[in-house]
Amino acid sequence: MKKHFLVIIGMLLFCEITYAQKSIADFEIIEDSTNIYKSIDDFFTLDKFKGKVIYVDVWGTRCGPCIKEFEYHKGLKEKFKDKSVEFLYLCSPYSMDWDQQNVELWKKLIVKHNLEGLNVFMSPYCYMDGFFEKYSDKYTEREKYGIPAYLLVNKNGQILNFKAPRPSSKNELYDEIESLLNEK
Repeated sequence: MKKHFLVIIGMLLFCEITYAQKSIADFEIIEDSTNIYKSIDDFFTLDKFKGKVIYVDVWGTRCGPCIKEFEYHKGLKEKFKDKSVEFLYLCSPYSMDWDQQNVELWKKLIVKHNLEGLNVFMSPYCYMDGFFEKYSDKYTEREKYGIPAYLLVNKNGQILNFKAPRPSSKNELYDEIESLLNEK
């Protein structure tokens, strides 16, 4: 019994050390400093998203509610691990200038919260013009530029829910994703 306990403790320590050794190189990231992506819709056309439901998390490095929601992503990903669901994390800029210090914080938060999926640090133009201005009719004036924001995109790359449930809503979000997965 004591041996089994020690083996389990050893395995847990190994897993913790392995997790702690992850670096930004272990994640899929795009730093869009040159405004290659003019609209968030451009991301939905990437090969990795073809024919898949996409859960989009628009967040910021200084947004407490955004970061708090990350603790619910593990359960969300486990629920859909064998299904055609992809995760897209779009980090909003805080100024019209490229802020390298904020980019470095973004990378640290990706690793810290194990944000597996495509992580994009959006250009200010993509964030403002290619998202909130483009879809200004989907948000009230108060909601405009507000984060966190969550979107659900169907298998055809169309945003079907501009106000998708947060990861912490669990079953409400799970049901919406299942519904999109079941669409023909």
